[in-house]
Amino acid sequence: MPTSSPAIEAAKRRVYLFVGTLASLATLAVWLYALRFDDSSPFNRYGLPAVLLYDLGVTWAIATRRVRPSATEPVTLGVLGLLFCARLLSDVALPDVAAPFIQERLLVLMGLSILGLLVLRPRPAVLGIAALFTLHTAAEVARLVLHDAVTPAALGRVASGQLMLLAILGLLTVLAHYRRWWSDAEGLARTDALTHVPNRRETQRCLQAALGGPDPVCVLLLDLDHFKALNDAFGHAAGDDVLREVAALGQSRLRPGDTLGRWGGEEFLAVLPQTALACGVEVAERLREVIAGHVFAHGARVTVSIGVAQRVLGETEAGLIERADAAQYAAKRAGRDQVQAAPPTRAGES
Repeated sequence: MPTSSPAIEAAKRRVYLFVGTLASLATLAVWLYALRFDDSSPFNRYGLPAVLLYDLGVTWAIATRRVRPSATEPVTLGVLGLLFCARLLSDVALPDVAAPFIQERLLVLMGLSILGLLVLRPRPAVLGIAALFTLHTAAEVARLVLHDAVTPAALGRVASGQLMLLAILGLLTVLAHYRRWWSDAEGLARTDALTHVPNRRETQRCLQAALGGPDPVCVLLLDLDHFKALNDAFGHAAGDDVLREVAALGQSRLRPGDTLGRWGGEEFLAVLPQTALACGVEVAERLREVIAGHVFAHGARVTVSIGVAQRVLGETEAGLIERADAAQYAAKRAGRDQVQAAPPTRAGES
């Protein structure tokens, strides 16, 4: 699947910070309540502190931009699944009157299932849901047997709850397949077929999103030097391989939140939100050095010329790219394999 765009990651960051803070406060409140009133559930007394520490850690990492919000999703889902299993095993030992209502655990299982279908591919999501569903049913039956509470009414309660949940999960699974199909189709429309990085339209959208705020924004316009000669010497298949490798190298050296897209032909455009000109030049130099030092397919050596420009107050998207393009041509004229920064056009640009 294509990586989430900066606009989506920014929206996720805001939502996850709010949800993470709310979840931390709720977990803390439940834990303090369990301590104060001597809750008989071992999970509430000893498991909730671990939940609280994990929640605070993830919220802090997202707030400080140490991780992308999307990168925390599968890990958090796995942690929640393990906690759900721990809660089930903890509740098996409790007497029937003290154990949480079955409806509560069914709601938690349904919530985990929905998260799994949203975060994972349908096949691993369905396998994970089936495993949790089976464990939940076994834990309910084991609790009834352990406390000698096997009655027709109790078994009917368990069976009706499981059947209702099974029907809902089946519907959610079908919807998840359609959602993934639509998501993959959208991803193909946003991705360059050759290099698997954002295409020109998606890169433009990322740039427009970055330019929507007051923070400084830099763009890097990269052009492969003597690319036609490389195609003539090694063939167009080798040229395609070089483009793919340049895209992969560029993505690996950019920061979370930056975007590298194919602009056209052998040109790539990098969008660096919240970045001043000096920092943008440093990023461009790192890209230039790693590409120049890389041995590409068929033993080819490739260099790039990079133009860097920072958005100035009142500048349009077209004006910003035009200045980056002029800086790139200056790098070409100066001998290639170098970085040139576009000079400020208005007072106040750093």
